[in-house]
Amino acid sequence: MGVLRVIFTVVGCVLCRRCGRRPLTFVSALGCGSTMVVLATYLYYVQYWKANNLPPQYSWIPVASIYLFMIFCTLGYLIVPWIMIGEVYPTQVRGIVGGLTTCAAHLSIFSVVKTFPYLKHSLNDYGTFGLYGAMSLAGTVFFYIFLPETKGRTLQEIEDYFCGRIKSLSKKNVQTEVA
Repeated sequence: MGVLRVIFTVVGCVLCRRCGRRPLTFVSALGCGSTMVVLATYLYYVQYWKANNLPPQYSWIPVASIYLFMIFCTLGYLIVPWIMIGEVYPTQVRGIVGGLTTCAAHLSIFSVVKTFPYLKHSLNDYGTFGLYGAMSLAGTVFFYIFLPETKGRTLQEIEDYFCGRIKSLSKKNVQTEVA
């Protein structure tokens, strides 16, 4: 799995330069969410099969879901934030805010690891993975609303956008000043 992760990190970096950060984040969010929903659905049916003394079917689905999740996660979620730390934050506070962002990312991972057993106990296997899938799919909406495309923009253009000096980061609007 580690080799696959290295390969898709390189693929993700190449795609990030070609396609942009925003589309890659959408693909990652939709892919991660979809694979978790598929896994949740499969786990629901496993419970049904056990309750009815039926043999489990399609046993390749959980393995494929986990591998695809890892690939989608590596393509966007695990590389785009680190690229954008250097692009989105103003130079004066980049070090401090970048450190806080890193801290928040690791606290998020920590919270997932620590809450998993409790969620599994409360929601069952399928409910837990369904929740993770729903959160990732909801993330797609969040990114659509709040994540600008920074590919091909200068640090000054990005800073001007976040300070409200320009309305949009689209190519045609970059030079437009806000009155």
